[in-house]
Amino acid sequence: MPPTHALAEATLTSGDLARACKTTVRTVRFYEEAGLVEPSQRSEGGHRLYEAVQVLRLQLVLDLRESGLALQDIKDLFSLKKEAHNSIEASERMVHLLQVRLDEMQAKISVLRRLREELSTMVAMLGDCGACTAAQFPSVCTTCDVMERPDLPRAMLLLWGNSQ
Repeated sequence: MPPTHALAEATLTSGDLARACKTTVRTVRFYEEAGLVEPSQRSEGGHRLYEAVQVLRLQLVLDLRESGLALQDIKDLFSLKKEAHNSIEASERMVHLLQVRLDEMQAKISVLRRLREELSTMVAMLGDCGACTAAQFPSVCTTCDVMERPDLPRAMLLLWGNSQ
């Protein structure tokens, strides 16, 4: 994405916005209909034109969706400040909502790290399996040296072994 100052004076079409965020025009329209991005004006031909800040906004929306937030949760984050009665309420609610999301993300990160380690170990072990010359493949997999290792990851047991 271009630096923020390079976008400061740009007016973007839906296609420009989509390309800047590495997404599709259909996605831009979806988030426009959801009220999360909005064109600042229309061209003489009726095309939607967006201010450069919408690139940052759409990218944040896409990142939040990618992290697992529901569309309504994202809408709630964007509308929280203007719905609060004062800055104290707004900041406390925002901190609370963001902390909940951060805790959820941390839990997902822990699972992903554990799974990455498990799958990496499986990939390394499959190197030995790829060199297997057993005539009774795959029925002999459950009794081979690789499958009897004490550090065998569950993914290897369940995806490669004959355990059903």
